[in-house]
Amino acid sequence: MKNLNIKILFIVPFLSNGGAERVVSIWSSELAKVNANTHLLVFYRVENEYSINKSVKIHTIRTDKKHYDELSIFKKIKILRDKIKKIKPDIILPFVSHVGIMTNIARFALNVKLVETIRIYPRYSPGSKILRKLRNISVLLATRCIVQNQQQKEYFPKWMHKKIEVFPNPIANEFIKIKKTYKSSSIKRIISVGRLEKQKNYPMLINAFSKINTLDKDIVLDIYGEGSLRDELQGLIDELGLSDKIKLCGRTDNIGKMLVESDLFILTSNAEGMPNSLMEAMAVGLACISTDCPTGPSDLIEDGTNGILIPVGDERALVDSISSLIRNPFKAFSMGRMARETILKFYAPDMSAKKLYKFLESI
Repeated sequence: MKNLNIKILFIVPFLSNGGAERVVSIWSSELAKVNANTHLLVFYRVENEYSINKSVKIHTIRTDKKHYDELSIFKKIKILRDKIKKIKPDIILPFVSHVGIMTNIARFALNVKLVETIRIYPRYSPGSKILRKLRNISVLLATRCIVQNQQQKEYFPKWMHKKIEVFPNPIANEFIKIKKTYKSSSIKRIISVGRLEKQKNYPMLINAFSKINTLDKDIVLDIYGEGSLRDELQGLIDELGLSDKIKLCGRTDNIGKMLVESDLFILTSNAEGMPNSLMEAMAVGLACISTDCPTGPSDLIEDGTNGILIPVGDERALVDSISSLIRNPFKAFSMGRMARETILKFYAPDMSAKKLYKFLESI
């Protein structure tokens, strides 16, 4: 890859605990590795941030969330505009819908190109109908737009397709460097990773596990992530009498280690963009079961070959799929190996950065 001579500015609210933030950390770092003039603007700093290459120049609006939230929306946009004028980027890539909307307003009459980014199926996110309309206007006003898969692109009118490019998420190198080694011939630990929010449909997973527990008392389920439904989910776990079998483990800085120590990964989401957690589990060679939700899982999993796809909300199908792999663990091990091959072939970070470079250079 040649060195970029254009100045690129990524904008994201913060740098932890999310798929968009993970992608920003990977792309900005990969571009910086080849001496690209890469900048990153965060609205505020948080603990447990994703690692960023030291060559990436980081800017902030406020030092922490409390002080950022004290600003009015008009003040936030004014400061954002001032930052853009000071950094003088050639191209801006905002991540998360409201950031794209704010950035489009802030760059008004400035000579800077904007590449809008779609990180989840646009029909369902943002949750507010007004915000979805504003997001669509933001895409219309942007110089170009990148989406994660063809299904997201098809959401927009065909006359807009020329400005929209498909860019699957890259996988972080840390998940390529490690590999699952099955030390036993049975499945004993199930893992799921994601925000504890309605979109992830964790009640379905917990209820399905309660039925699996009647078949095999030795299996445990660990759920990593934080969110607004933590107390509700813990209440369901307690109600089912499974507090010794299902653990809400919170956030961890070493999810790779947790994945390789597990035997099966499950994603029960109602909607996704291109689920990083599923990609990470596949990358380390873990067998995966996922809902065939819009969008992403069907781009990653060939049902029955490198994983299992089930209908959204189908608890019975989930129970049957888990049971089938418990009965035939060697099938699970084979799926895990195929899953890793898929990720290494199509989603390596250096390959993704090369594609992004060519795209940005062409604008």
